[in-house]
Amino acid sequence: MKTNIDRLIINSPYEEPAHYWSYDRETRFFTLKEGRRPAGYVIASESSKAFYDLIEKAGEA
Repeated sequence: MKTNIDRLIINSPYEEPAHYWSYDRETRFFTLKEGRRPAGYVIASESSKAFYDLIEKAGEA
């Protein structure tokens, strides 16, 4: 597990994505995972103090 990302671009722009960075909000670590990143979005509100305060994944709402 990593606390920072040393290589942000990990996929070719000409091929289907093979890996993605996954962030665990509880441990605050990044993990390199295989496959495509799940679709999702972030909702910011006036009470949000950080970008990960509220994350909604597509299809769960």
